[in-house]
Amino acid sequence: MDRSRSTLREGYQRQSDRTFTPCGSPQPTCRPHPASDGERGVVISTASVAAYDGQIGQAAYAASKGGVVSLTLPAAREFAQFGIRVMAVAPGLFNTPMVEGLPAQVQDSLAAAIRFKDAGQARAVCGSHFAHHREPLSQREVIRLDGAIRMAPR
Repeated sequence: MDRSRSTLREGYQRQSDRTFTPCGSPQPTCRPHPASDGERGVVISTASVAAYDGQIGQAAYAASKGGVVSLTLPAAREFAQFGIRVMAVAPGLFNTPMVEGLPAQVQDSLAAAIRFKDAGQARAVCGSHFAHHREPLSQREVIRLDGAIRMAPR
């Protein structure tokens, strides 16, 4: 029992170090002087629909992405005084190296859960980041970019 508990703890720590910890210490590139509207920069984090619909076997990943979601509002409030906007994007299923590395049956199962279209291309996530970066009213939101996917428990 101690060995499995230790392994579980190490797995959570490894996942947190990879996907959440970097969000807690953002290194935004900010303007030294505010623009005419007072803005100095934008922090856009990447969460995941797993933050809302984590599957069996994804507890550590879902928890780390849930941390990104939970961080967005308080960070936006904190950085607003400095003219920095904060938001996040929660992508669903996209054709990325991580997804392409999954077994075919898992990919098929995930693709079947998408309600609109099919798995997106990574450039769509980049496009979403760019659109929110340019829109001054985008602040403290987590935008689901997911084709209306709702992931089943497995």
